[in-house]
Amino acid sequence: MAVRAELHTNGCVVLTCSGVLTGRELINVTRSLVKQRSEGIRCLITDLTAVNVLKISTDELRAIVEEDKLLSAFAEPEMRVAVVAPLDFGFGLFRMWEVFAEKTGWRISVFRSRALADPWVQRTSESGYLQ
Repeated sequence: MAVRAELHTNGCVVLTCSGVLTGRELINVTRSLVKQRSEGIRCLITDLTAVNVLKISTDELRAIVEEDKLLSAFAEPEMRVAVVAPLDFGFGLFRMWEVFAEKTGWRISVFRSRALADPWVQRTSESGYLQ
């Protein structure tokens, strides 16, 4: 599996992706968070640093957003969501997702590295997000 999800005790989720990442995998992991009724999610980081190939269509991006809208019913309002996408294709793809996902009410940003993403997410968490 190319996506590993970690739910931290303070409500932050880190999705670590690697290898070949498909849209179906992202849909499934988001759907699993919805099924678990992951209440109180405070932040979400999707890290694509170790992804070699992205196989995600525009339709799959829209399907991910539909799952995200369901998840937003359980997550903290205005939760921070960071996507780490060092490669140009992934960066552009997730900037498009950022536009689609505006309906969630989340504060979303796409970064080139975790070194840039982590402080942005950390700023809104009193106790830190990786506890």
